[in-house]
Amino acid sequence: MAGIDIARIEFEDENFKRCVLSTNQTNTDQVKQLSCVKKDIGSVAELKYFTQLESLDLTNNVIYDIDLSQNKKLKNLTLKNNLFESVDISQNIDLIKLNFTKNDLYKIDLSHNPQLESVDLAKNQLSEVDTRGNQYLSDLEVSHNKLAFLDVSHNALLSSLTARHNQLTQLKLPTTETLSLINLNNNQLQSVTLPAQDKSYAALTIRSNPLTSASKDDLDAWAKAVEGRKVMY
Repeated sequence: MAGIDIARIEFEDENFKRCVLSTNQTNTDQVKQLSCVKKDIGSVAELKYFTQLESLDLTNNVIYDIDLSQNKKLKNLTLKNNLFESVDISQNIDLIKLNFTKNDLYKIDLSHNPQLESVDLAKNQLSEVDTRGNQYLSDLEVSHNKLAFLDVSHNALLSSLTARHNQLTQLKLPTTETLSLINLNNNQLQSVTLPAQDKSYAALTIRSNPLTSASKDDLDAWAKAVEGRKVMY
């Protein structure tokens, strides 16, 4: 075992220290999962010692800075409801699930995370989300941001897209048979083009958008083309 004795680590934040000690592990390499939810933690500087971490949940704390460069084995990362403006995940290439809901993120780079399947970035300040490098992406949640344009046409495995309460005027969807749920409520879309040949897209919710009459006619025709399809205005 190449890790270090947890008892010898000098933690900056006592609340984080207590959470780590509650795992009842003695060596950093023994800690593969760490959940410190609602612990009033402000610093997690000592994460650098936990190089075997695969799952990390820091939901509901007051953290504004995090260094994940040494946590290269992370697969699941949840940083919901903190104070992050940006997070560098370029060294976490094995990430599968990412949840950054309810922070102050103004940018996010997902280009180094090709294994991502689930991404939740709701309730941030993002004006751009680029998922071109995420070929396994299945679920994308980007509601309550500042997106005017969203291109998920490269995400052939996408099954769920939720982009409510943005400023979308343009949207590019994939040609796929997997996408079954789309929620685009409260945007600025005048039209949405859905691949007519596909038998997916089971439910489209697009309330509170300035859709043209022609676009509504097209969507109604699309819905009638396959039994079970629904469009909710």
